[in-house]
Formats: sequence, structure tokens, C-alpha cells
Amino acid sequence: MRALICVFATLFSLHVHAFDTPQEFEAFVSPPHRARGLPVPDKAQFDAIRRTGSAWAPAPAQAASQAMLAAARARDWDAVLARLKDGADPNVVDAQRRGGVLALAAADGRAELVRKLLAAGADPDRRGEAGFTPLGVAALRGHAAVVRLLLRHGADPDKRGADGAPPLVNAVRLGHRHIVDTLLAAGADPSLPDKRGLHALGMAAAGGDAGLVRAVLATGMNVDTPDGEGRTAYFWAGVYRHPAVRALLLAAGADATASVRVR
Repeated sequence: MRALICVFATLFSLHVHAFDTPQEFEAFVSPPHRARGLPVPDKAQFDAIRRTGSAWAPAPAQAASQAMLAAARARDWDAVLARLKDGADPNVVDAQRRGGVLALAAADGRAELVRKLLAAGADPDRRGEAGFTPLGVAALRGHAAVVRLLLRHGADPDKRGADGAPPLVNAVRLGHRHIVDTLLAAGADPSLPDKRGLHALGMAAAGGDAGLVRAVLATGMNVDTPDGEGRTAYFWAGVYRHPAVRALLLAAGADATASVRVR
């Protein structure tokens, strides 16, 4: 009996010590009762841990990130830059997963700040709180320098925004010729429609802008490419009475007798 008790005591001791923290690590490991129940770090905190190798660094970095987001919403660009220098995450989001510091800066035409945010790792395609990508909102507002910066940093020239339109369609709709040229040079697809089915060529023809029509046709787009309702650029030029554009489209090979299929 005594031998059995000794064997049991030995096994119990081994079981306990198998889960003991080695003495040299005790200063770095939280006791189990303190570690349990702690909230899981969010993405920004995980990113900060990965960058610094320290679980203690994310707290101030997260505070700076949230302060930067608040400053961007208030259009306080000096404060945004100061928080960025403090190590704030340029892709910060709030508790509701809303954010978009880069999109806010792009919408305001802050080219130098956009450059610094991109250099700090901002995602050039992350949509802002209004649902537009930085490139999409810069194209809408006519900020050509910002558009060029975003494209150089890999922004998708065809990514749609909250209105369902790719940046090129909105740039054509608003007559931003330099931005249209920049997007086309970056490989934007002129046949990509908005949510109503309208594409860049039809939009340019409807607006009567011969220069934009030439720019789109120069990409090799078929002059008779129909939109979502089967209507061609020649049709739209006729509806809005742009004879010069109709003549340009005919010279490019448009079929004036093409049937119009309407849903």
C-alpha cells in the first residue's frame, strides 16, 4: 500500500511540474488566471505586434491610430500627419470597422499627405466610409495629382465605388480629361459599365465631348460596343444632338443603322 502511495505521489508531482512555467520565463508570462478572459487583439494590434515583436507596443499605437482617424474625419490634416509620425496605422478602422484615412485625404486633394500615407503602408484600394476607393473619389473630384500617385502605388483603375461606377466612367461623366487620359494609360477598361450599364464611350458621346470620344476610341474599343440596354455611342450622340460627335463616330466605323435593343 505504501508503495502505491509513493508511485501516485510521484506521478502527481510530474503532472504538476509538466505544466509549470520555467523559472527563467516567469517574468515574461502572465499567470493563467490573469491571461484568461482578456479580449482578443484586433487587426491593428496584431499588425503592431508583428512589426515590433512586442505585445506591449500596440496600446499607444492603437491610441495614435484612433486619434488619426478622428483628425481625418475633422479634416485636421496637420494632426493626421503628426499621428502618422507617431506610428499610427494608416489602415485604421473604428469599432464598427469604419475608416478610410487615405480616402478622406484623397477626396480633399491632399497629394503630399496621400504620398506619406501610401509610404506608411496604406492600402490604395481600401474604400472609405462613403463607399468610394481613394482612386474613385479622387477621380470624381478632379484631383489629377492624387490619381497619379494612387496608380503608381498599385491602385486598381477599375474598382467600382458605392455608386457602382468605375473611376473612368465618373471621370468621363464630369469631363475630367486629364484624369481620363491618366486612367486609360494605366489600363482602365473603357468598356466596363456602371450599375446602369453605361460605359465610358457612350458617356463621352452623350456629353458631346469629341476629345474624350477620341481618347476612348484610341484604346481600341469597338465603336459599336452596346451599353447595358443595347444602345451605342452613336445612338447617344443622336439623342443629345451632337452632330460633330456623330460624324466622328461614323468616321471611326460606327454603324448608323444598328438596331437599338431596349429592355
